[in-house]
Amino acid sequence: RGYDEALFLDAVGGEAIEEAGASNFFVVFPNNTIVTPPLSSGTILPGVTRESVMEIARKECGCDVCEGRVTVGDLREACEAFCCGTGAGVTPVGRVSFHPTRGEREALEITFGDGESAGPLTERLYNLLRDIQTGSDQQLTKKYGHWIHIVEPGEDEVGDDQ
Repeated sequence: RGYDEALFLDAVGGEAIEEAGASNFFVVFPNNTIVTPPLSSGTILPGVTRESVMEIARKECGCDVCEGRVTVGDLREACEAFCCGTGAGVTPVGRVSFHPTRGEREALEITFGDGESAGPLTERLYNLLRDIQTGSDQQLTKKYGHWIHIVEPGEDEVGDDQ
């Protein structure tokens, strides 16, 4: 169908969004609240990038960040959505298409912004995380430098046959 990613719903009711393929899912609401599915379900991928984005959103963007149930219907009220993970960084979600396999629910097509560009908060989180990771912002590096650990190559590397 031409989609870039799939969102996985809970196995019990098939209504709550859990995560994307290899990344966590976040929804931004107009009141500056960010919601991400909770780890308490036992099915959500915990991650360093997830925790980092939650902390940056609170401390640098003044967002109220919470873990909670997010349904496909909740996306109607959202103004932005994004995924995050080690490989994905912070990746905007432009559109969510929901095509239920069971007949009791209707299909939905939800577009965030213009469907192409990152929303302002998603873009800010992307830039903040990148600046911390690359050390390009000295103020952020000083504040979050404890997140970065330099790994030096050495003689005892894995795979060394000596």
